Amino acid sequence: MKISVIVPVYHCEEFLPACIDSILRQTYKNLEIILVDDGGKDGSGAICDTYAAADSRIRVIHQANQGVSAARNAGIEASTGEMITFVDSDDTIEPDMYEVLAKLAQEHQADIAHCGYRKVHFDGSTKDVLGTGILLVQDPWEASECLLTGKHFTGSPCTKLYRKDLFSDIRFDTELKINEDVLMNVEVFQKAQKLVFLDVPKYCYYEREQSATRVTNRLKIKRDCVAASQRMLDLYQGTPLEQACAGRLHYSLLDLYREGLLRDASGTRAERKALRPQVKAVAKIIHGGDRRSRWNYRFMRYLPWLYVLVYRVFDKIRKPNIDL
Repeated sequence: MKISVIVPVYHCEEFLPACIDSILRQTYKNLEIILVDDGGKDGSGAICDTYAAADSRIRVIHQANQGVSAARNAGIEASTGEMITFVDSDDTIEPDMYEVLAKLAQEHQADIAHCGYRKVHFDGSTKDVLGTGILLVQDPWEASECLLTGKHFTGSPCTKLYRKDLFSDIRFDTELKINEDVLMNVEVFQKAQKLVFLDVPKYCYYEREQSATRVTNRLKIKRDCVAASQRMLDLYQGTPLEQACAGRLHYSLLDLYREGLLRDASGTRAERKALRPQVKAVAKIIHGGDRRSRWNYRFMRYLPWLYVLVYRVFDKIRKPNIDL
């Protein structure tokens, strides 16, 4: 079974060799490594070509800059493996990652096998997310609910090994700068028959100053979270995923309001006003218009700045151990 590893590459010459080397060190050898040079102006493209000349498993696609989603889509279209996966060009993977995932997929006859990850902070310290060691064999509904709520695992495509034909009519949304991976995964999960998850950290995610979420406008990030969540609710309203989709949209709307529109100078009063009935409507799906939901809405509407301060205190107290 051949695995196609898709690596979108953009302005990462400092970190790219370590990334590629970690893929080449895999104990699972039947790999096709597709490096998609997304039109950067540094030496990343030349590094890709050097590696391709030294290892026949590596292919390079050079394209004009279109963003990480377009680069991943180009890799999907060029891939020839039975299974596909993704690695970000400034991250690394453990030597046995694909051997472990391929074995899981084969043993459980699963369409998707995935694992946990290790977060490497700016100061070099690490944290396993979540690192419980549990093994979950799930149907698409169970797995999608975990994905949407952040329970057990996240939406990153880099921790997942997919059967390629799941992508026959699905691609990453190139208009979204965040949560495009969650949106894609929910759609792909729903096409799978069985998924298996082993919560051991085999992927190493590095915090970087120039990551997409750090250099993209705050409001763009918040609005994209809302757009992706709304798409998911539109797709799965009336299904077992409705509550999870509505919960994610509710959180995204509140986050846009308190962390975006109230803190960014370009956020307008008109947009804040338009957001309130959306919050109220989605809250009814989740809570049925209960007392807590009504008070939360009133607090947000009439005392917005106090609402933000209270939320921040609460968020520090209940800070989760997993990234949504």
